Amino acid sequence: MYMAVVILAMAIPAWVPIMRNHQLWPTLRGSVVLFAALILFTTSEILQLVFLGCVSAGLLTLDYSLTFAQFGIPCCVLALVLPCVTRMKNAVGVGFSSLLSLAAWLFFISLH
Repeated sequence: MYMAVVILAMAIPAWVPIMRNHQLWPTLRGSVVLFAALILFTTSEILQLVFLGCVSAGLLTLDYSLTFAQFGIPCCVLALVLPCVTRMKNAVGVGFSSLLSLAAWLFFISLH
């Protein structure tokens, strides 16, 4: 439960700069790269939450962390690299959140 809160907190730097102006779609339409990075990061976060939910419910063991990480880590790495391509101010939060999410995946892998 507490780890799910930490994972949701890692999404704050990615989403707050975009949501601050209450203009989500005009901001994302302005940069396809930012939109792609945000989608990749959000996919990784959802995978982490699904993995934690399954482990908490006893459906999976921590041994399956590598299986989930096979999809989550490439999403994080791409979401980390794509903001480096753009020089938008909003992309910094996505890159930082992706770095935190990558660290979380490595933590899950090391637990098993």
